[in-house]
Amino acid sequence: MTTYESKINSIRPVLQSGSEAILLTGEVNIGYFSGFLRSEGLMLITQEKAFLLVDFRYLEAAQQKAVG
Repeated sequence: MTTYESKINSIRPVLQSGSEAILLTGEVNIGYFSGFLRSEGLMLITQEKAFLLVDFRYLEAAQQKAVG
């Protein structure tokens, strides 16, 4: 398990309060949970998966950072 997977798993207990997902915005927040440090993007974390959503201009960089 990578450091980022551990960080994502650490926030998942929040979902037990009845939320279906957590939407992260902002470079610092997304960078903390994914390692992707760009000004554009969103990160959606569900109980089973995490999604990194980026502008097409950052697709290649996001693919290199997001593993799994």
